[in-house]
Amino acid sequence: MRTGRFFNLGYFEAKRQSTDIPLRGSEDGIHDGATRHGYRVVLIKISMDGPEKSNPIPAIFSEAHLDALIVSNGGHLSSECKEAIRASGLPVVYLNEKEPKNSVYVDDLYGAERITTYLVEQGYCRISYLASCTAHVIKPPLEHYSGPDRIAGYKKALALAGLSPEVLNFGPEWQRDVSEWLKIRQNVDAVVCSNDFYALRLFRILYQEHIRVPDKLAVTGYGDDYSNESPVTLTTMRIPFYEMGLAAAEMAIELCNNPKQQVIPSTVFRPELLIRDSTISFEKRKGQTTPIA
Repeated sequence: MRTGRFFNLGYFEAKRQSTDIPLRGSEDGIHDGATRHGYRVVLIKISMDGPEKSNPIPAIFSEAHLDALIVSNGGHLSSECKEAIRASGLPVVYLNEKEPKNSVYVDDLYGAERITTYLVEQGYCRISYLASCTAHVIKPPLEHYSGPDRIAGYKKALALAGLSPEVLNFGPEWQRDVSEWLKIRQNVDAVVCSNDFYALRLFRILYQEHIRVPDKLAVTGYGDDYSNESPVTLTTMRIPFYEMGLAAAEMAIELCNNPKQQVIPSTVFRPELLIRDSTISFEKRKGQTTPIA
């Protein structure tokens, strides 16, 4: 109390429990980074599924004696909630939010361009992009930065290859709508999914429609968080969740150790392309000479 330091980092997470994909590994990274410097982590979660409340910050936010706050934004952090966080006076680091300062995030424009370019290099030329496949529709301003950035990266890769884009958004009736789309667009040879979870939903429909992956249709994911659940090993972009959490903890502690330093340049991570069976046909696999991730 004499020093005004409690060696507690708050990890604040606002998400929709039913739809959000967790930042798997980021909490481990935050914990390990904090422990390395003798800090503890206080987990604060807010579900955005329920009705809006006048006070978006739970009581623990002001009662837990925090030295800094790490905020994980899944695209549902309202402007009112952000303002309440800023008004707290705590050093704040944003995890998974694209800001020029005090932020740790992924270069999703690069990631989507990289995985789309890989498909083009493999000879795929009718490549669609599955942006959403959910019963919930997220609209601006709560849309997460990764959505438009991944679409932009996909379109950039196709533009460089002289190919036409097709961005797909399936809502509440996604199972029916995907089936109808598959019947209409039988010439599509690859689908880039905006995340691994949507790739799994696509696999469900492809199984029902007797469409084999990748011999009839190549499929990619993004994130490498649900890829182990795929019926065919999934080509995807690995997001370094653990490393991002570790970097966020280090940034928060740096702000704690230097009270006069209020701004730190953001840390940007590039995802890694993992090539697996969902984009390599049986004929190509027979001649595969390099190891597949």
